[in-house]
Order: sequence, then C-alpha cells, then structure tokens
Amino acid sequence: MQLQIFNHKDLGQIRVIGDNENPLFCLADVCKILEIQDTYKVKEVVLREFELSTLEVGSFDTGYGIKEFSMITEPQLYFVLMRSDKPKAKPFRQWVVGEVLPSIRKHGFYARETQENIAQRNRQESGFIQGYNTDELDLKQEHILQSLITELQDSNTLKDSVKQENENLKNEIIALQRKLLSVYETKDKMKEATKAAPEHFGKRLSESEKAQILSLRKEGKSMREIQRIMQRSEHALYCAIREAKRGVL
Repeated sequence: MQLQIFNHKDLGQIRVIGDNENPLFCLADVCKILEIQDTYKVKEVVLREFELSTLEVGSFDTGYGIKEFSMITEPQLYFVLMRSDKPKAKPFRQWVVGEVLPSIRKHGFYARETQENIAQRNRQESGFIQGYNTDELDLKQEHILQSLITELQDSNTLKDSVKQENENLKNEIIALQRKLLSVYETKDKMKEATKAAPEHFGKRLSESEKAQILSLRKEGKSMREIQRIMQRSEHALYCAIREAKRGVL
C-alpha cells in the first residue's frame, strides 16, 4: 500500500504506509493527535516493550524536502493508545478500529463512503453484503483488541517472572559472597592470632624458666598470672610443676 493520508475532522491526520495486512502508522502523527510533545520518549517505550532495537522508517515529502519518520505497527499502535491517558486516545482508537483498519483490510485504502455508495456497492455485489453491520463490526474489532491486550499482558507477566527469578538469583549470589567473605575474615583473624604469639611459644622450657615458674608459684601466683608473666602455654607450666614434684628439678 502506498502512502495514504487519513483525515478526521476532529482528530487531524495520520500517514500510513505498508500493505493491507501490515499497515505502518507514522509515530509523529500519532503523538500529534494525542497531544504528546516528546515523540522520542514514546519511541523508546515502544522499543523497550517489544524488545526491538529500531522501528520501521518511512520517507515522506513534507514540502521542505523528503524526511524520514518512525513508523509503528498495528500492535504497537494499540499499545500506545491503551497506555495513553490523553482525552483523544479513546476516540482515536475508535476511529482506527472502526473505520480506518476495516477499510484498509477490504479495499487496500481508506475511504469514507456515503450510505448511497454503500447501497450501490451492495447491489453490485448481488446481495452478498446486505448492509454495514456496525454492531457486529464493533464486536469483532473489540475481540481483536482484547486479544492483543491479553497478549501484551501475558508478555508483561512473563517478563516480570523472569525479572523476579533474576532478582532471587542475585540475592542468592550476594548471600554466598557474604558467607565466603566471612570465611576469609575468620582465616585472616586466625593468622593474625598466630602471628601475635611469642616466638618462644611452643618451645621447650629452659632450666632458668622452670626455676622462675616454681619461684612464682611459691609466691602464690596463679597459673594465669604466671602464664602472662612467662608468656608460656598453660601446658608448659603444668609440665614444669609436675617435673619438680617428681624430683626432676
């Protein structure tokens, strides 16, 4: 389908390219109708929602030369309209769903037919179409719209689920990192404690040390006091005292 410019007396115009099954709508025109100033922000939201890196591009003669414009697909247009809280969003959606798209699907272009033209075409088609059933059309288009909304909601639910799983995995990794850090900190403390022990700690007692231990014991010093003074292990002190009792000293 070549470039078509669709006009609405209250909403304005929108440029459409593509084919009957896959029409593309000018994003700048959509934003203008909805009175959205930041077209780039809307583009980024669409790209993020549909997980795309770029949008389709259309080239139009604006009267000041040919310029390129971002184009959005039918599902992307529905997405923008459903998210928008602008006053014109609903009448815009009703216009597109009720008039523009059905005409594109059937004729390959948009045409606002009069009742006389419809009656004449119906007669030419030998009664194949006996009128323009607006209620049936509204129900059909509403069903299509609801299906698209459901697909978008399912997509959002799936993305939220994946996001939650990633968040849980991230928390588990952080917890494991903290445990690992705690283990390393404990090992470092043990190393520091080992370094802080006196160099002679663990060596055999000299004779002078044994004699000093016995002397301190006779003075009434406790084993803890002697251990602090001598900087020797409690085991070494008891060994020295036992040797003295056996008459070794």
